[in-house]
Amino acid sequence: MPTSSDGYNMIQLSMCGNHTGSTANDRIVIVAQSGCSMMIHGVGGRNIYTVSPGVDVKITILDFNVTMDRIDLSKFRTVRVFSDVILSRGSVIIDLPQSLRIVLQKCNLDQVTEKMFIFEDKPWTVNVALQIYSM
Repeated sequence: MPTSSDGYNMIQLSMCGNHTGSTANDRIVIVAQSGCSMMIHGVGGRNIYTVSPGVDVKITILDFNVTMDRIDLSKFRTVRVFSDVILSRGSVIIDLPQSLRIVLQKCNLDQVTEKMFIFEDKPWTVNVALQIYSM
């Protein structure tokens, strides 16, 4: 498995279906096809889930660790800071532009913090695009 300079295993996912990471630190790059549904089990270690924009995509992360794992949303120009995130009580569901949805199973909304996300730090002119709400 290729390893990046920061010590993370590089895993690229583009096919719909179920996927499993490793027990090491993984950088899981998700480039999903339109209409795709993925279930990802990161297994262990520190994981960074880098999500690329897609149309009508559902990504379910089965074992997101709120203290160690991160979601990289830097490829979304309309999601640039944590204040762009709208939160409601219940299961953690993250809706992104073009009907891309990330579900964090076994996570509570109370656990969602800014440090869970990686945002693009460039200024953009487009406003809010990310919503997190209950099911």
